[in-house]
Amino acid sequence: MAFTVREIESPDPVTRVAAEEARLRETDHDIGEKMILNMGPSHPATHGVLRLVLELDGEVITKATPDVGYLHRGDEKIAENMQYNQFVPYTDRLDYLAPLSNNVAYALAVEKLMNWEIPPRGKAIRVICCEISRISSHLMGLGAMALDLGAMTVFLYSFTQREKIYDLSLWMLLASLVGSKVLMLVTEPEYRDHPLQLVSLDFLRSGGVFYGGLIGAVLTGYFLMKRYRLPWWQTADAFAPGIAIGNFFGRQGCFAAGCCWGKPTTLPWGVKFTEAGHAITGVPTGTYLHPTQLYESFAMFIVFLFLLWLHKRRRFSGQVILAYALLYSTIRFVIEFFRDDPRGDILGLTTLTGLSTSQIISVVVGVGALVLLIVRWRNANVNSKAADLVTSKAARA
Repeated sequence: MAFTVREIESPDPVTRVAAEEARLRETDHDIGEKMILNMGPSHPATHGVLRLVLELDGEVITKATPDVGYLHRGDEKIAENMQYNQFVPYTDRLDYLAPLSNNVAYALAVEKLMNWEIPPRGKAIRVICCEISRISSHLMGLGAMALDLGAMTVFLYSFTQREKIYDLSLWMLLASLVGSKVLMLVTEPEYRDHPLQLVSLDFLRSGGVFYGGLIGAVLTGYFLMKRYRLPWWQTADAFAPGIAIGNFFGRQGCFAAGCCWGKPTTLPWGVKFTEAGHAITGVPTGTYLHPTQLYESFAMFIVFLFLLWLHKRRRFSGQVILAYALLYSTIRFVIEFFRDDPRGDILGLTTLTGLSTSQIISVVVGVGALVLLIVRWRNANVNSKAADLVTSKAARA
């Protein structure tokens, strides 16, 4: 595909105003009848983000030239007297409808200047935050537009849903972090035998156990959705592809850190970790290991694409999230056979069954998802047949 480059000239506001005044002073204009007036950006209706150059004929506006993107509040000067991390809250004010997006933009600029590289997990979280901001901004825009058209109810509903999105996302994020740490505490004998390590830097920066985070987020999300009267299955279906792509990025971070390593292998795609990874996670060095992190990462990327496809073709609510639970538990159960990192032994179940903690949880999650999937599929078929029967009777009548 051929691309063309166009130069677009955008004069500054002062030049625009001068040009407008010069145009009015031409011989074919009556300067006594028209005037130029600035509206904004400090006008209450423009919220500091829009400036309008108005051409007035008495009390009639004959022309309005918008000056979009006007948002200079002296933040650069304020930043001169701060550390780079102290300025982050000020970026919230640049667009109070989507503050997280502005936080990310500023953080990217600082990281580029400092030549820093953040882990894949951080990048994935940033994408999620920007998407949440985008959705909340659209809700605000929809409500404000409806209010201007005289629909007050839409405005109230959009603001209510906007707050629910922020609350739901925040509490589920916190629940996932707490759940992942709690399960790691239970499964890792190192932390059980040395409780003081709970406040160590190693414990705080560890990612935790994914199943713990998933269970914590699901339980919290279920109770919050019931409280907010949100449809559980439809909302969970919307979350499912995001969880899958989160697995993809999360395991990329595991591979970069060297945790969750696999057993020794002679296969050509075996990987050998460095001493730096051994110092942080204890991964063995000097031998080639199964890249189990990449196995799960690439598998979940395929699952992500499948869930996107399924979401548009689902036959009933809950099909997408249950498909995710079934597929992830199956993939995790298989990959656990190739892992070789210590994963604990809860209540001696690993010694008794020969299965890891994650495999035991995978069996419970997979069987539960399969049972619910079959039940809801049958109910959907029954409801569909009943609807067809009613429709056929109505047609004959």
